[in-house]
Amino acid sequence: MTSLLAVLGSIALLDSTSMFPLAIPILLAFLAGPRPYATCIAFLVGIFAVYFPSGILLTLGLEAILEPVQGAVDAWMRNPGTAALLIQIAVGVVMIGFGWKLAYARDTRGDRGAGEGLSPGAAFGMGAGSMVVGMPGAFPYFAAVDQIVRADPSPTGAAALLLYYNGVFLLPLAALPILRATLGARADRFFARLAPVVERWGHRMIVAVLVGIGIVGVVDGIGWLLGSPLLPVPPAHP
Repeated sequence: MTSLLAVLGSIALLDSTSMFPLAIPILLAFLAGPRPYATCIAFLVGIFAVYFPSGILLTLGLEAILEPVQGAVDAWMRNPGTAALLIQIAVGVVMIGFGWKLAYARDTRGDRGAGEGLSPGAAFGMGAGSMVVGMPGAFPYFAAVDQIVRADPSPTGAAALLLYYNGVFLLPLAALPILRATLGARADRFFARLAPVVERWGHRMIVAVLVGIGIVGVVDGIGWLLGSPLLPVPPAHP
């Protein structure tokens, strides 16, 4: 079990680094805004709310004893159905629309800072939406689930292992709000110096991320429907 935890932890840390280009600028913008901890926590919970249940469903599918069931799950990951693609496209459209709304609100109300117009609920949606769109390319997660399935734990044990994986996955992303809470006044001085930069660029970055993720989701979903997906296709399960 110790070796399995070490393997899962290593995969989770590798998986987490793939989120850095997206998550770190967003978290910095949230931390320099008026509701730093609420928005950061909501963003991270949004990621967890998609990633952990997806792992549970994936584990249940891969634990199937019958070859046809496992083959069907495998085939779905490599060729999702029309309903799943329509959901992905709808999520992408919502994210594009929300990004446009934020950009329009900034134009009509003036420059109010990066986090002023973003509620914890919207931050949750950003985290969840980014994981929905990025799930087809989550190769490390597929590898982690494969390791869990091969270990043949009980359902409770599998859920605990997935919870451990997701905790390690989120830990590097949670480091920024944890550091700010731990350092106190010293962190406040740093983010006070950071605030003018975030006020100038943070809002634009959040809008760009929302619209960018939304466009990727829509284009990838339409590409699947037309036979040419944009995101990488998961390899077949052996």
